[in-house]
Amino acid sequence: MAWIELPQTLPTHRKIMKLRRILKIKTPQAVGHVAMLWLWSIDNAPDGDLSKVDVEDIAAACEWSKSAETFVAAMKEAGLMDPDMKLHDWDEYTGGLMEKRDVEYLNAYHRQVYEKISPYLTDEEKQWLREATREV
Repeated sequence: MAWIELPQTLPTHRKIMKLRRILKIKTPQAVGHVAMLWLWSIDNAPDGDLSKVDVEDIAAACEWSKSAETFVAAMKEAGLMDPDMKLHDWDEYTGGLMEKRDVEYLNAYHRQVYEKISPYLTDEEKQWLREATREV
């Protein structure tokens, strides 16, 4: 399960307020749509690049039921999404999460390599492999 930082100031952030005005929605809706996009992106666009994602899928991920083009345009105009369809400052919000996932993946891979290969090795080779596959 992944977690993403949701700052307590998000509801009053100027970008949320702008999104709210553009889309003519209330603050809880604006925060909810943005949070839904961020959560969806963790698994579906971990680098924050939505350029290859259909705007209809972006809107669906955010539970936006009106025009997908309008929603994406509003996200860009509010500064939450860059013109190139990348989530603005995505690495700043998810950098620690993605690094943690990468480390967990690498450590799991190391364990798997050791478990599968070590039965076929000499004690000296096992020692070398244990060192080479230690947790990072």
